Amino acid sequence: MVPDDDEYVRILAKQVASLTIRSNWEGDQDERTDRAERCLEGYLATDWEGCVDCDEVKDCIETDEGVQDAIEDIIARNQPFPMEFPAGEMLPDSYRNQDLTTQYNPTCNLDTLFAQCYAIVDLIDASIVDVNQKLETATNVGELAKNIISTVPVLSGAVKFIGIDGALDLLNYFQEVVSEGYDAQYTTTPGGTRDQIACAIFCACKHDCTITVNRIKDVLSDRLAVYQSPPSLTGFIDLVETLAGINVDTTYVVDSAFYAAIGLMITGNYLFGGVADNVIDLVIGLAKDEKSNDWILLCECPDYWTYTLDSATDPAFVEVPDPAIGAGVIAGTVLSETSVVIFSQDVTGISGIITFPSVQDIVSFYVKQTAGTGIEGSTVVNTFVAYFDSSDALITGSGMALPVQNGEWEASASVVFSGVKYIRFQYLFLGNTQAMEWEPVTIVGYGTNPFV
Repeated sequence: MVPDDDEYVRILAKQVASLTIRSNWEGDQDERTDRAERCLEGYLATDWEGCVDCDEVKDCIETDEGVQDAIEDIIARNQPFPMEFPAGEMLPDSYRNQDLTTQYNPTCNLDTLFAQCYAIVDLIDASIVDVNQKLETATNVGELAKNIISTVPVLSGAVKFIGIDGALDLLNYFQEVVSEGYDAQYTTTPGGTRDQIACAIFCACKHDCTITVNRIKDVLSDRLAVYQSPPSLTGFIDLVETLAGINVDTTYVVDSAFYAAIGLMITGNYLFGGVADNVIDLVIGLAKDEKSNDWILLCECPDYWTYTLDSATDPAFVEVPDPAIGAGVIAGTVLSETSVVIFSQDVTGISGIITFPSVQDIVSFYVKQTAGTGIEGSTVVNTFVAYFDSSDALITGSGMALPVQNGEWEASASVVFSGVKYIRFQYLFLGNTQAMEWEPVTIVGYGTNPFV
């Protein structure tokens, strides 16, 4: 039961915000997405700084088994929430530089980190879209003042400090930045705006898998600086007044809106549509269950190199098949199976060995199977990717097991290992009826690219 006390409203807000994360729901992906989106609409529509209908929320928690299960799961799996900070005041440096990720990603798995970057981008986008939707319901300034200011926390906060006229000026900024062009410019197609911002945060944080509020701010500042000098973040009111006076060129609406959102969080503990630290720690923590290796193909970090195995360009130190095995063939970027006899038994599959000229720092090894038959139910010989050092000793914890699965699948080993001299991969089964194709096989490392 939630105590009838204002001090517990923020705690309640955190629990409700947790239900906006699809991984906390059961069911297939569409069902989980639909439930999470409906909860997000409810969360963002609630005035957590003002009045909340505790009876309705209490009834929901007491009677809805799905809500109960999600809350219990969150409590069981997550660390205590960080302390809250007053709305309308600068976030202290200790929080702005606080490591928000390591406790959820102690091995620095880059797939987990990229999922956390996506979660941050999606949170900020949802907050911006919430404001946009509210603005679309108002047809005149009177309606804006009456209906919108009370439902957008940052505007309510602005009224307290700079009055209704200042808040209306800020509304004009929202209309310029958020309403005019945001939907057209914010794209979720591969390589679109969502991916670009997530990749920028990822590249800034990949060296130690640590996301901080200041790192997010620096990334968004760098993106906006391509078009204009980012507004100073010396204080909430200074930022609000600056934003209210900006004449925004709609060619960079998304970057302006994202920078404004993180700026309002830093200077006043607000995102556009809600109080910031109620949810940012949650989305980062819960994203560990939504690992994504999309960064391998989407992100071009300056100090990383990427190479896709290709018979037309592979140097001599790439051998497919592995001479010690003899199974497998590569044609262009497609690897497929061949059958060989090993110890009087038919063995079918793919194998290879990469012997680097010098030891490497390997970030990821990515495999995508595009077709496969006869694999499930076959006797496994070996299905692995592994890294070895100069002494030909297996590097502890490196590599991965590959799925024993027909059809399409993908797998990636996305934890950084140093001192890698050899990479071996084997996907081998007894018999001669299996078929499989891989495309691509991609390696990511940092430092000098040994393939060029």
